[in-house]
Amino acid sequence: MFRRSHLPSRAATMSAPIDARAQIGHVHLKVADLDRALAFYHGVLGFEVMQRMGDQPAFLSAGGHHHHIG
Repeated sequence: MFRRSHLPSRAATMSAPIDARAQIGHVHLKVADLDRALAFYHGVLGFEVMQRMGDQPAFLSAGGHHHHIG
């Protein structure tokens, strides 16, 4: 485990902010608890579950796209 003294400060690691015009097509996340992640992204944020493959990948979308979150 890192002690705080070994981590660089946030100010030392910050670069210029991302351009406000930037868009993210989609992201793939690796989560420890898929059902909990789905409860958040679907239940709280409202993403639609597009496909679920057993207890493995799930693909969520906004606006009918094939997926924004995998």
